[in-house]
Amino acid sequence: MNTARLLVADGHYAGALRNYDRALKVSPQHATARWHRGLLRLTMGDLAGGWSDHEARRTLPQHLVNVPSGMAAWNGKNPAGKTLLLWGEQGLGDQIQGVRFAATLASLGARVMVRCAPTLTHLFANVEGAVQVLADDEPVPQCDAHVPMLSIPFLLKLFDETSYGAGRYLQHSLDAASPAVPRVQSTQSSHSSNRTRVGFAWAGSPGHTNDHLRSLPVSQLTPLLDGVSVQWISLQVGTRAAELKFLPQHLLRDVVDVASTLINFADTAHVICALDRVVTVDTSVAHVAGALGVPTLLLLPFVPDWRWQLAREDSPWYKSIRVIRQPSPGDWASVVHRVHRELSAGGQARAA
Repeated sequence: MNTARLLVADGHYAGALRNYDRALKVSPQHATARWHRGLLRLTMGDLAGGWSDHEARRTLPQHLVNVPSGMAAWNGKNPAGKTLLLWGEQGLGDQIQGVRFAATLASLGARVMVRCAPTLTHLFANVEGAVQVLADDEPVPQCDAHVPMLSIPFLLKLFDETSYGAGRYLQHSLDAASPAVPRVQSTQSSHSSNRTRVGFAWAGSPGHTNDHLRSLPVSQLTPLLDGVSVQWISLQVGTRAAELKFLPQHLLRDVVDVASTLINFADTAHVICALDRVVTVDTSVAHVAGALGVPTLLLLPFVPDWRWQLAREDSPWYKSIRVIRQPSPGDWASVVHRVHRELSAGGQARAA
């Protein structure tokens, strides 16, 4: 299995798959190997095999933390008339991606309650299909069964990517009550050129396993910030937001930093709704922008996360996202050059 993971890290996907196959032939019950093979299959576009293998995660300790106790797991059978607890698993981005399935279950006649990370409850407040949204640390209401968000594709056999609902599924608007929004809106009146407003984020959570691959120093964005005439809005939060101070002063004058006003993801959503476009690495900002239908350029490392698959520039999960990939490991310069070209040319039109 270690050989397979090394092959994936080098982009040798077919060889890695053969190694996983051999390992599972020897140890068919090896849940970690099966789960990792599932992620690889999803990356390669094998949705039926990938989602099937992906279910192996449900037996692993790290995936049992938020499983509701004393409640049956939904088996995928007719949900009509049942109250189902659709709960968020894995990272924040996974939960933003997976909450779309509340509408899927509701369309089948289920009464859906959504349980998620506390920082996501306000963002999910109006999600289609959910009758209630509660945080992980709140008491679990009475339900007929529970189901983790990313088990829905397997249980409902959603093996055609067109069934994921890639359009907008989170509803937020400009909210003046969010302190960041007036700051963003004021940039329009302060520039006679009426420039395009572009939000950007360059780093994810430092605790993520692959953060060293998916994030980049803000200094590597200097050619972009310096070379495109737009109004930049920094959406970066956490410790990495402080990196802005290392940019040259003439660039900082063109950047509006709203980090201190982004208390939860609803605040981020309100700001993104005030933007014309988003440029971001593979972090939760990409999921929020995609779920809101805002045109987004997603910057990916040479070896991507499974949900973005390989080679393609579009996404089966978010219609408004366009993917720009490293052509070789670590080559962010080529990615930044392409983003520069896209923004200079006008890029995508604002989504309706």
